[in-house]
Amino acid sequence: MSAPLSMTEDLITVLDALYRVERQKLQRSEFNAWTTPHEVAAALPPQHPYRGNGAWTRERLEELWTARKVQQLPAEVAKIAEMRDVRLRGLDVHGDEDGRLRNEQNDARGPDSNGSEFAQVAIYSGETPVKYRSRVAELGRLLNNNYQRFHMAPAPAYCGMSGESSYGRFANSRSRRFRQNGARRSSVASCVYPRKRAR
Repeated sequence: MSAPLSMTEDLITVLDALYRVERQKLQRSEFNAWTTPHEVAAALPPQHPYRGNGAWTRERLEELWTARKVQQLPAEVAKIAEMRDVRLRGLDVHGDEDGRLRNEQNDARGPDSNGSEFAQVAIYSGETPVKYRSRVAELGRLLNNNYQRFHMAPAPAYCGMSGESSYGRFANSRSRRFRQNGARRSSVASCVYPRKRAR
């Protein structure tokens, strides 16, 4: 069994850039929006050597896709170039496992069509346009759907997250419990990507 993979600085930087792009979209109530690698590349820090490099950024996003940190969708119907094993990273890895997820033998959907014993994701050729959405943005989309359909306000646990959204803060927040503390109803966007609070 190979050693588990960690979240590298490059992956964290790209994921944070994706968060910044998505935050602006959610604040414009664009809850169903997807983000392209070029948008993420343009949002990298000004001093980053690969700022504006869509091809390099896409490679990092594909790594995040295989780690299930983001969702990936081809912009058009396209042939899959290869299938890769899901490899969870960082805090998502449990115990001494290597991050791969075994397929359930009694899955109601039947056996995996690729014959692999591990869960896999699709990777497309570089000529196929793809778009991405983080797990945080997907959470915002679902919360918005709940609010629009059932008038369900976002849970206080999500509203309790303070500060600029980043991978480090989001990862550390998973093990915390938040209290409402009399907080007023907030918009979905401000709960998922809160503004910095004045100190």
